Amino acid sequence: MTRDPRFDELSGTFNQEKFEKVYSFLDEVKANEKKVRILTNYRHYVMINIIHCMEDYVHVVNQEVERLLNKEYQYKSHKVPMAAKHLS
Repeated sequence: MTRDPRFDELSGTFNQEKFEKVYSFLDEVKANEKKVRILTNYRHYVMINIIHCMEDYVHVVNQEVERLLNKEYQYKSHKVPMAAKHLS
């Protein structure tokens, strides 16, 4: 059976000040981890917005290309051949 040092008298008494002094670096570690999480989330948010903007831009460009292709098709389909003009 393993012993739990929190409840075993052989481990000595708990000293709150010593504990806080020894493990005070953890507060800084937690703060740094929080900053990293915030920055990562912000970068993710920015990248998602950039992707959405690019998708919107691509959609607009595709619509414009489609419009120009349709315009060219209509021009070519309604164009009367030169030989037909001279015969009439």
